[in-house]
Amino acid sequence: MEIYEVLQNLQHSRLVRLKGCPGSGKAGVAAAVARYVSGREGTYSLFDQVIWLPLIYAASRDELSSIFTELVAILQDDRLAFGLHHRSDYCNVYGTVLEALHQSKALLVIDAKGFLDMQSITKLSIFLQDLFQSTSHVRVLLIEHDIDIPVGNNVIESDVAIEPLDFEATATLFGRLCPFVSDRPRCRRVRTPRQLSNILVPEEKSDIKLSTQRNSLSKRCVDIFKMMGEGIPSNVHLCARAMTPEEYDSLIEKGEQIEYNSDCKTRVECEVQLKKLGEAQQVATDGKDFKKAKEIQDALDELERHRDTLPKLNELCHMASNLEGDLDKSVQQKKFTVSEKINEQLDLLNKQIEMEREALLKYGLKEVDDTESNPDSITTRGRLESEILKLHTELECSVRRRDFPACQCIQERIDAYSNHRTSLPFEEELSSKILALNEDLQNAIAAREFDKAGSIDRQIKSLENRVALEKESEEDFVSATAVQLGRELSKMAETLQEAVDARDLTKAKKKIASIFRWEIRGLEDRFGSRYSSISEKKVNSNDPDSNKEEENHSQPCSHRRGEDRAAKKGGKRAPAPEGVPVFLSVPPEEEEFGGITRRPARSRPSPEVRDELHRHETVAGDRSWDEMDKERMPTYASMPSEGGTHARAFPVDGPRAGAFTVDGISSYGQSDASTLTLSEHDGRTQICVHDAGGHSDRVDDNHAVVATRVDAMTEKAAIERIVFNAISNMTDPQRGPDEKRQKKKSSLIKNVLKFGKRKKDY
Repeated sequence: MEIYEVLQNLQHSRLVRLKGCPGSGKAGVAAAVARYVSGREGTYSLFDQVIWLPLIYAASRDELSSIFTELVAILQDDRLAFGLHHRSDYCNVYGTVLEALHQSKALLVIDAKGFLDMQSITKLSIFLQDLFQSTSHVRVLLIEHDIDIPVGNNVIESDVAIEPLDFEATATLFGRLCPFVSDRPRCRRVRTPRQLSNILVPEEKSDIKLSTQRNSLSKRCVDIFKMMGEGIPSNVHLCARAMTPEEYDSLIEKGEQIEYNSDCKTRVECEVQLKKLGEAQQVATDGKDFKKAKEIQDALDELERHRDTLPKLNELCHMASNLEGDLDKSVQQKKFTVSEKINEQLDLLNKQIEMEREALLKYGLKEVDDTESNPDSITTRGRLESEILKLHTELECSVRRRDFPACQCIQERIDAYSNHRTSLPFEEELSSKILALNEDLQNAIAAREFDKAGSIDRQIKSLENRVALEKESEEDFVSATAVQLGRELSKMAETLQEAVDARDLTKAKKKIASIFRWEIRGLEDRFGSRYSSISEKKVNSNDPDSNKEEENHSQPCSHRRGEDRAAKKGGKRAPAPEGVPVFLSVPPEEEEFGGITRRPARSRPSPEVRDELHRHETVAGDRSWDEMDKERMPTYASMPSEGGTHARAFPVDGPRAGAFTVDGISSYGQSDASTLTLSEHDGRTQICVHDAGGHSDRVDDNHAVVATRVDAMTEKAAIERIVFNAISNMTDPQRGPDEKRQKKKSSLIKNVLKFGKRKKDY
């Protein structure tokens, strides 16, 4: 490659300088160029002869040898360079040289190694200037050694850098010269230079050069490079010839070590290497190569220690964000010296962030928000609720697999998220702070305290951004939960259809119960995080009355009445339930929000289900749904619903005192009701059901459920009991083939299937 570059430069430059470190092969390149030109004197039109100085080489006119020998002697003597043109010996020799080269197309190769002192270098410079001024076609190839030789400003010249060999070329040259490779091989797997290169050189590092790309090499590669002469041809020759058998064995042993870079500049690169080493260790362990596995483990330990010193990308971004805030404050306070220091730190952080992102692109990875080990990086309650929900799902799977170490780790993460959740303010608290700050802002403006007003305005904008993030994360949490619920229900509905088609009634009953159970769970997930804020809101600790009132309003009405009854009897108050009321709902109509199709909660069935109900049974004594809606008793507080409006929660008095309903989720009717009490629980745990015909034994006709909430698990079990009883009544073989009952069975299964299919729209 260098030979071609030299020949190209000689076509348009009268002087070509060969530069490079000592031993890099500059003289070898010059000799190769001279041989190429000399062998083509008849066909290569650029030169007709090649002359070497100080080692004279004349391919076609040897009579010039004595003249050039005399010229070199004059240039190398110890006499001063000043007055060279007045010396008769120089003038005579130069005149002869000029006469021989005046019309010649000669290539003059000069090795400056023969001109060591400054006087010789100066005289050589004078000679070259005279030569270029007196001739038109002579070209000079100058081999320089650390000292630049000037030739004037009127000469077109160019430089060619001779760099050391790359890793693969170094190993190949070393293999050709080392006697232990070809003459008397000491390793069975290394009998040729190519085999030696394959062992010593990683494929991805074959073109790396030690002199310019040292940071890209691992410690293993650097050590191997040094043992082979560091890529400098002269040193490679010496190392190969002088290497002892023990040194050669050490070289092969080092080449068989695992390749890794312990000086990674980015955490991404460190993680990638850790993954590769882990895979290599597994392969070594499977192959019973425990020595190699031990070496890999040492490398893993070193890399893990180094990884701990490199911050993650999200940590770097968080640090940069904090520095930007500090920079703004220091500029506002006119502390420009501090601002300059912060700006320098910010530049360094941004460079490191850019390096991390470039590493992600290099290895084809995506930038992820790593919150698994750093819960504090989550800044919204909705996001925390979503993460906790995912962890609970993982925990259930781990429990089913009986992977208890994983359960312990997941539970620790859940606890960490829960602890962090207590430090995040509610949306209502942020809104209250914004209102208070707005008053302070108006007061500051009225008092003409504009610096203070600017500071308050920045606080307001920051709080408004947090409120917007809270709302966005809350909507994302609801949507994600709905998507998960819809997928599970769709799978169950498909399995149910298969069971019905196969006339597998037992499996069909289980799937119907599972669908209702998933509906209950979905409602808990979707509304629990919102309604839990009623019992978690912070109150003023200095006002005990407000604390008591807030505590009372944070609990369902039924539980407060239970406490009051217990207090009247002299008993202790029962603790507040941890969960929130669970309601059985029907699939509402669809609504488009944020690119995701979902349905707002409501109190009445979908049109399809309502038509089926009107065809096969009477609902609440032949009264219309609108009439039933009018009988609701709005006597309680309001709370947000997923549709963006407000759903009211009603305590129910009268024949079913203590029941609890939510507008948009479940409904209350004043029809006759049958009460189902579970034998394994006390009498206060009841499931109250609208009975279409007023008979308590016709449990299978009930489609609207209002629950007395004391224990969430108790209510789930009761609802499942209702579903099982309903299906069992329709499929009891002792009752015989009743056409009406079969129609009801088909209707119920059909409605459940519709419910599952509509869930796919989430």
